[in-house]
Amino acid sequence: MDLALHLDAERDELLKRLLKRAETEHRPDDTAETIAARLGVFDTETAPVLDYYRRDGILERIDGMGSADQVFQQIRACIEAHR
Repeated sequence: MDLALHLDAERDELLKRLLKRAETEHRPDDTAETIAARLGVFDTETAPVLDYYRRDGILERIDGMGSADQVFQQIRACIEAHR
């Protein structure tokens, strides 16, 4: 693997976006409680993997606080830069 991307966003924003998705897509599994549980799993199981890739020098942070188009453009630019 040559590149790992970390889409980073504030917790409050993630909660807001996921609750909005639950409403617009009629997803009963996206409740504040289940989202908090998923974020807890991220903290305990996924975050340590980020450190591994960071030490390997292949982790790139993507600012996930922008619009979907802005985030996509960051991802695209990052991938292009690593080709």
